[in-house]
Amino acid sequence: MADLDHDDFDPSLYTRTPRFDVAAGIALARQILAALPSRQPPPLRRCAERLDQDTQTLQRLWLEREQAALAVDPRPVDHMADHAWRNLHDRLVAYAAMPTEHYPEAAQAGELVASLFPEGLSFLTLDYSSQWAESEKRLQRVAAEGLAADIDRLAGPAFLAEVRRCHAMYGDAIGISKPRERRAPVPLSEPLRAMAQSLIALCAQLIALYYEGDAQQQSEVRIALRPIDDFRAAALRRARGSDGESAASRSSS
Repeated sequence: MADLDHDDFDPSLYTRTPRFDVAAGIALARQILAALPSRQPPPLRRCAERLDQDTQTLQRLWLEREQAALAVDPRPVDHMADHAWRNLHDRLVAYAAMPTEHYPEAAQAGELVASLFPEGLSFLTLDYSSQWAESEKRLQRVAAEGLAADIDRLAGPAFLAEVRRCHAMYGDAIGISKPRERRAPVPLSEPLRAMAQSLIALCAQLIALYYEGDAQQQSEVRIALRPIDDFRAAALRRARGSDGESAASRSSS
């Protein structure tokens, strides 16, 4: 056991976790798990595995909640689809602008632009159902005329694939591909609490290792706990900044 005389390590800082939301909690847990000591006693290893599992569960439920919100509100998918179509359009337009004497396939790129975008991207300003129908018409033309290979060669395979991916999501979001589901939001308070408890348990094992371990283990424990220190310091800076803005606002009124 290392000499602990004049040790400035304060275990009370880690017996309670700082307050965090889901995103910050997941990030904090991941940072601590990534910085754990190389030599882990069995109790510490078990707590680390539990925290990892609880963090994965929380992240999965959080993603499900976000996906449920996305399914109800078509606007995010609409933005994604607009972006995908613009990217494909701009790639083909850029290729079509190349000098045909040096790049003969520029002429073919121009033909694709004329075929798929005869009126440019104006269809992206239509209402949801009309935009989906216009997008569907273009994708059916790609399939019927066997244009996919040419598009992939000229624009790059990722661009048409992204249009197709977003188009499928678009149909789901507006209830054309399948009836829109009105799912209740996934509650996150309980999995967040479980993850926080696992984090406290892990911190307790790190504290024990600090007092029972050698100098190297003490250093590794401090490194593993540093994300909590950094999190609290950042929260304090934000709070002070908020207080300063409030005071300035009151003084100017």
